[in-house]
Amino acid sequence: MNSAPPEGSPSSHSENTAEAERNLLGAILLSSGRVLDYLTVEPADYASPQHEQIHHAALTLKARGVPPDQVTVAEELIKHQARVDSGYLHALASRTATPSSAEYYAHIVIEGAARRRALQAANEIRVMVDSHADPQQIQEKAQKALDGITPAAALDPVRFTEETLAESLAELESERKYIPTPWPSLDDMLGGLIPGALYTIGARPGAGKTVAGVQLATALARHGSVPFISLEMSTAELHNRMLSAAAKVPFGRIRDRELTEDDWNKIAHAVPALEKLSLTIMDRPNATIGEIRRFVTAAARTRAPLAGVVLDYLQLIESPPGDKRPRHEYIASLTRELKILAKEHQVPVILLSQLNRGSAQREDKLPQLADLRESGAIEQDSDAVILLHRLADDPDKMHEIDFRVAKNRHGRPGKATLDFWGHYATIRDPRSS
Repeated sequence: MNSAPPEGSPSSHSENTAEAERNLLGAILLSSGRVLDYLTVEPADYASPQHEQIHHAALTLKARGVPPDQVTVAEELIKHQARVDSGYLHALASRTATPSSAEYYAHIVIEGAARRRALQAANEIRVMVDSHADPQQIQEKAQKALDGITPAAALDPVRFTEETLAESLAELESERKYIPTPWPSLDDMLGGLIPGALYTIGARPGAGKTVAGVQLATALARHGSVPFISLEMSTAELHNRMLSAAAKVPFGRIRDRELTEDDWNKIAHAVPALEKLSLTIMDRPNATIGEIRRFVTAAARTRAPLAGVVLDYLQLIESPPGDKRPRHEYIASLTRELKILAKEHQVPVILLSQLNRGSAQREDKLPQLADLRESGAIEQDSDAVILLHRLADDPDKMHEIDFRVAKNRHGRPGKATLDFWGHYATIRDPRSS
């Protein structure tokens, strides 16, 4: 007679996980998907590909407003040619006494996924060691693999007001955490850049969003490391703008390589201060959101603390290979990812975004929230939306730029009119003079 595997052995863990996966799916089907409202299990957490398909189908139906039960899940699986027998779905629903046990089984499934990821990470590291890879590469690979072991969506403890209110009161006694922007007039509305917040700066091409982004990155870099993700300009182009602003050398002369001896002297004086900035630039034009997240994590690990992230600009982020979602759905997922990134690292994330031609077709030319290109989710996920407006063709207004705070979750909306010194790649607040 075969004996049961010892408790804690790999086969014991595997059997427990498989049983938990079946019971968890049964709870999902039995509750018509209601338990999905509070579970943090992802389809990729399942060891069984069949179970992964079932959970994915349930999530898809739930997102469409269709209750996922045995019938609807079976139809969804057939639609996508998944090989799951309807009798198996019935068996899953029949085996679970009550959906209230779903959280218990979810915990086992998540733990099983963490063990599998740990084993995979160990195998990958072993292969690199055996192949005599560079030790630094092994370390980076190991750290990246270890970061992915524990699912980001962990089961958080339930804490009620009597446990959490004291912490909030203690925070009120401490100094407010924020980083000022380069423009006091904007800070009057925003209250500075708040950790964990997503700030979207929207503008038409040529209105000055990259100039604003570079200045914000420079201001943040005085407080910690700042990854600047540039999907449009090279590192050298961004450095040229920084040099123009810091040295007060006309950008056109830097761009056209027509520098005078006086210009070189000014640049020489500006360079030491710029070199002290903890600013790192990723200038890959076809970067994906996954690559951007890894770059930010690497910057935070290499030089702590992280002070903020600047991304120029949203609509240039590439879809991953094989992603067939409509563009507006993909953009919506990006803004959610960037909001999560801000929360995870507890830093402000500055997102530059292009506006559509709506404002150009209005008589007053003023941008509106509806002009945010490709997705209303940009407005929804942003803590603040700042729309830039500049009348470059008007001789009386060409040196002015309006920062129109159209949405502000942490303060009031309003407008700040600043000086646009395009020849120095700088936006200046008159109050700072």
